Amino acid sequence: MPWARFVGVLVLFAAPALADTGARVVLLGRSDRDPIVIRLRRELELLGMEVELVIDAGAARRALADVARERDASAAVAVETSPSAVVLWTHPSQVPGASAGEEIRVDQALAGTPEPRLLVLRAVELLRERLLPAPASPALPDAGADPGRSPEAPAASSSLAAPVSAVPSPVPVASSARVPSLFVGPALLASPGGVDATPHVWLGARSPPLGRVEVELLGFLPTTAASVSAAQGSMSLRVGALGAGAGLGLNDPASRLFVTASAGLGVMLAAFDGQARPPWRSARGLRWAMLPYAHAAAGYWLGSRLALRADVMTGFALPEHVLTIAGRRAAVFGEPAALFAAGLEVRP
Repeated sequence: MPWARFVGVLVLFAAPALADTGARVVLLGRSDRDPIVIRLRRELELLGMEVELVIDAGAARRALADVARERDASAAVAVETSPSAVVLWTHPSQVPGASAGEEIRVDQALAGTPEPRLLVLRAVELLRERLLPAPASPALPDAGADPGRSPEAPAASSSLAAPVSAVPSPVPVASSARVPSLFVGPALLASPGGVDATPHVWLGARSPPLGRVEVELLGFLPTTAASVSAAQGSMSLRVGALGAGAGLGLNDPASRLFVTASAGLGVMLAAFDGQARPPWRSARGLRWAMLPYAHAAAGYWLGSRLALRADVMTGFALPEHVLTIAGRRAAVFGEPAALFAAGLEVRP
């Protein structure tokens, strides 16, 4: 079916999101429900790092260097409470210099604020600089070099050569609560009034510009037509819609599980095609109606970029679509209409 091809293409597009290409980090916390632990783990995974969570409730914290070496990790991070702080350690080979192998405490004094979200972002920024350095820029040819000498040949004298190391400039880590996403999947559209339910392709996009507030763009496209029959003939109906709205995330944006509720306004288009028996004549056309709707969705992020989700949307066509055959009302569509969908969500 057409919608199956859409899902297949999306899976191929999103498959690289599940690849493990990052460094290994051990995360120590008092509870897996601690907001700082949840947000810190999510931010590290967004950078492609492999995160192992270790719960150490009630135990005295061990040296992070020992924990990292036991678990064969490049770095270790501990979340402390009262007051809130994040302590991190990276392997000396990652950061040569005077601070190599030392623990760094990210608290109000270092981050400039006691707000947990900003403490997390500052700690993740430090880890990114240490574990994911920017690639070194290619060396430019010396202006005074002999143009006839082969690039592979070593210089005649290395007394003036100086090693150049790439020092990554600090780049703020974007919060996962600010990343837009796209989703697509199969859906079933139904409405009481004599029209059968039909399969559709469900697609849309959402972006959270402020905290838990979200804006969304939704649509559904028909794959087959519904049919209504009478003694004088039959009529086929295809329905599609496009809408925009706003809503709220109902749980912590840093959690892998997400639940949202929204409302909006759209346009519903209905294309009809009649097949009449003599002496009646066939007719066809396109009608539109406003579509105020309510929408709820829930899903689970499998990785930093790919999620499974389910959606329910219901709305009213204003005015409703009335199907008539031989001047008689044969069916009604759109008061109300409900759509049930399941699909994939992808972050670019």
